Amino acid sequence: MTYMPLTFENDFSIEETWGAIVEDVKQEYLSEQQDYPWIIGFSGGKDSTLVAHAVFEALLDISPSRRKRPIHIVSNDTMVES
Repeated sequence: MTYMPLTFENDFSIEETWGAIVEDVKQEYLSEQQDYPWIIGFSGGKDSTLVAHAVFEALLDISPSRRKRPIHIVSNDTMVES
């Protein structure tokens, strides 16, 4: 069986698309136009998990000496979901 990478309408693979997302997060973090802290809401669902993962992956690609902006991941158990 031949492996065929999943692609989107623009013919980029998932890996290429993910790499572009992480690069965008990294560039935004390093932007000198604003330096306010990031506050990321985390529920543990698929969307907030993806955002948190993208931020962590971007930070790992930035040297520690350039990590100046505070990032807070905020979670709250609403007791609604199991």
